[in-house]
Amino acid sequence: MFIKRGENLFNFFPDSEIFEEKGVFGTKRKWRCICGNINSENDERCACSRDRKGFRADEVTPYYIQDILNDKISLLESEI
Repeated sequence: MFIKRGENLFNFFPDSEIFEEKGVFGTKRKWRCICGNINSENDERCACSRDRKGFRADEVTPYYIQDILNDKISLLESEI
């Protein structure tokens, strides 16, 4: 499988679904981490340090790999 420029590798890793939770003061939007914790929609990371795609802060993420791939593709395109 080859990834063309403009295609995003991180589309293969979907975000956790955001759901609404009703409370005393209204409805709040939240997401569930793969560890089971429930987080606010505004939280980028869970208490276990995973993001909405399930990657920990110390892991290589698809965003990082996509940047490297885009750089290499640009370099190859400029060589042609």
